[in-house]
Amino acid sequence: MIMPTGPLALFLYEWIDLLAGADNMEWKQCEGLYRQEPEIPEAVRERNAGMYRNFVEGTDGRHVVYLNGYDELKAFLTGVLKWPDDDDHMLPQMKQNRNFVLMANPLKGILLARDVCEYIADPENPLYNKIEAERHAFRLLSEETLCPPDLLSYCIRNDYLPDASYPGTEDKELVARNADFIARYFLLYYYRGD
Repeated sequence: MIMPTGPLALFLYEWIDLLAGADNMEWKQCEGLYRQEPEIPEAVRERNAGMYRNFVEGTDGRHVVYLNGYDELKAFLTGVLKWPDDDDHMLPQMKQNRNFVLMANPLKGILLARDVCEYIADPENPLYNKIEAERHAFRLLSEETLCPPDLLSYCIRNDYLPDASYPGTEDKELVARNADFIARYFLLYYYRGD
């Protein structure tokens, strides 16, 4: 009951609401069927809100940034987010990655994707590469854990994956029209879960 299923990546209660009607009170009596959002501890909410504030203040109000290489990531973490410059905070395991997308959320804090900047046609993204996007952008819709769900939803809502095409085809329009469905089908929990 806690995992989204089927080609639409819907939770069981969402399927029941579609089939029985959202006003069907009998199903709402089933304990555990309708999931509740987990309670975020106050200390975590405060820390995430602080990171979000630092992020948007340091980026002139933007909530997504694209960074070229580990040195830019480290500079952003220490300069904008004001993290301590030590191995516990500087993500040394990321040194081998080419680029990073950071997305700020006031409740969740900072979301990070690595080595996908080339695929995202955001006008604010200086690292976008149409040729690489044509070859690999579909991966964002189909590979688990490649992209945080919030960032992928943001890209789909804003049509920032215009070069994605189903592998072996050149039909970008089909993918653009159905990007949400494709992501739900391939990613399931990794598109809907937090």
